[in-house]
Amino acid sequence: MTNSSDFTIIPVLDLNLLQSGNQDQLLDELRSALLDVGFFYVKNHGVAQWPSDEAVPGFRQTYIQLLASYKKLALQLIELIALSLGLPKDTLYQYFEKDQQNRAKVIKYPSVNELDPNDGNQGVGPHKDGAFLLTILYQANDLPGLQVQNHSGEWIDASPIPETFVINIGTGLEMLTGGLAVATTHRVLNPPPGRGPRYSIPYFFSFRLDKPFKPLELPEKFKLLEPKEAVSDAFYEEKESFMNNLSSVFLRNRITSHPDVGFKHYPKLAQEYGVDANTKF
Repeated sequence: MTNSSDFTIIPVLDLNLLQSGNQDQLLDELRSALLDVGFFYVKNHGVAQWPSDEAVPGFRQTYIQLLASYKKLALQLIELIALSLGLPKDTLYQYFEKDQQNRAKVIKYPSVNELDPNDGNQGVGPHKDGAFLLTILYQANDLPGLQVQNHSGEWIDASPIPETFVINIGTGLEMLTGGLAVATTHRVLNPPPGRGPRYSIPYFFSFRLDKPFKPLELPEKFKLLEPKEAVSDAFYEEKESFMNNLSSVFLRNRITSHPDVGFKHYPKLAQEYGVDANTKF
C-alpha cells in the first residue's frame, strides 16, 4: 500500500535559480529531495552534453573535460546541500580532498534480447551507492531502466529527461546526517527487446578514507525529524560496519549489486547476504 506522503516522481531542480536570485527556493527544493527522496534531477547545470558521432575521434579530450565538469558540479552540489541543512557551505570539505580521485565509467546495458544466457540477467541489482557522498548520472540516450524504490517498496522510474543529470545520495552523506538525508535503493533494468542498448555515464563523488565519520551537528529543527527508512530487498549497511569496517561495506555492495558475478566468485559470502545462483532483480 502506498503511503500518502510517499514520493511517486523524482523532483527536478533548476540551478538557474541561483543566477536569478532565488537561492532560498532552490535550497528548499534541495532539502526536500535530500530528506524525502534521496534522488533528484538537475538542469541548467553548465555541463556540455555527449559529443555527436562526428566528434567521437576526440573521445579522450572530451571525456577528460566531462570529468572536470562533473567535479565542478559535485563541489557546487556539496556546498548547496550543506546550506540547505542550515550549515556553512564548506562543512563537508573536511570529508574529501579537492584533488582526490573520484570514479566514473561508461556503462552499456544490452537490450534483453541481446543478452547471452550464460551472462545472467545483467542490469544492476537493488543497492545503495555505499562508498560515496553523491553520484551524478548522465543517461546518454532515451531508453528506460533506472528505477528508484520509494518508502512503500514501489519502483519509481527515473526516465531520462533531456538536458538533466540524475543525482542520488550516497551512504556516506546518509551517515554524516545521522540518517536524515536518505541514500535510496535503486536498480537498473535492461532495455526492452528491440530497443537497442542503454548507455549511461555515472560519476561517483567519494570521501577520504583517513577521516573518521561521525554525524554532523545539525540545527535543532532537523534533530526533531525522524529519519525515513526506505523499504528494500537489498541488504542494508549497518552503521557499525560503515564506521569501522568500510571494506566489508564495499564488497557487500558489489555482491548485492551484481548477484550473478558475486555468487560466482564469493559464494559463501553471497549466501550470507541473501544471494544465490537463482537471485534475480
